[in-house]
Amino acid sequence: MMSLVELAVFVRSVESKSLSEAARSLGLTPSAVSKRLSKLEEGLGLTLLHRTTRHASLTEDGRLLYERARGILADVAEAEHAVRHRGLEVSGRVRLAVSCAVVRAVLARRLGALLDEHPALTLELSLGDGELDPMRDGVDVTVSWGRHADASLLQRKLTTSPLRVFASKAYLARRGVPKTPAALAGHDCLVSTSLEKGWLFREGSRRVVVPVTGRLRCSSAAAAQELVVAGLGLAREPELCMGGVDPASELETVLDTFCVEERPLFARCAPAQPLSPRVRVVMDWLVEAFRERRAR
Repeated sequence: MMSLVELAVFVRSVESKSLSEAARSLGLTPSAVSKRLSKLEEGLGLTLLHRTTRHASLTEDGRLLYERARGILADVAEAEHAVRHRGLEVSGRVRLAVSCAVVRAVLARRLGALLDEHPALTLELSLGDGELDPMRDGVDVTVSWGRHADASLLQRKLTTSPLRVFASKAYLARRGVPKTPAALAGHDCLVSTSLEKGWLFREGSRRVVVPVTGRLRCSSAAAAQELVVAGLGLAREPELCMGGVDPASELETVLDTFCVEERPLFARCAPAQPLSPRVRVVMDWLVEAFRERRAR
């Protein structure tokens, strides 16, 4: 069985990209680091690193182990920190970047419970749909759709929401209901400012990207909902952001049989080991908030 010490040496060697640098940071000799890595590889029967004293690079097997090992070590460090600091009050400010639509749909009604449980905690909400980086943008936790380019961030999946095409009942009565993706050419579409190619649909066994146009461009799901309710066009957004599909609402979905995409939502923070208690509390609260929503 792999030891935590061997995993820690392996992860540090990968992140340092050098055995000598890893040895310096761990307070070991390069030969001791090399022996630990060899023992790990022998136990697995795999080559994990192509290495010299000055350089170390991952094999495919090593890449897979690194992705898992980093999370394991973070969990162990966090568990140790939680045990050592059990009973201490969580305090301080957490800067949370999240979209208005997610706050309205899921978080707003659950914020009170978080603040009541931790009276010394302050939550600063940075509202917007743009993707911020906890490593660079001065926030502690981000909630955003899709995968992040920086794989080193710690992330927890909150939910997955299907992408639907929404319109108001008044708009559909005025302009008609599109029956196929191609019919969107005759409609006003609220185009995302980040849209590059078009909207993805399934036609039979094929996936097709349909170009869409409109005189309104929008970077906010919350604003898109208001614009759709006002009858200004069709919008393609995660169902969660648009309040779900409620027959009593002013909105309807169209082209449901052609819609195939689902979008994952993640909470992310910088890869500190261990996490600060206040960041850990907010990350755990986010996961629980979405779990409660699914259980309703």
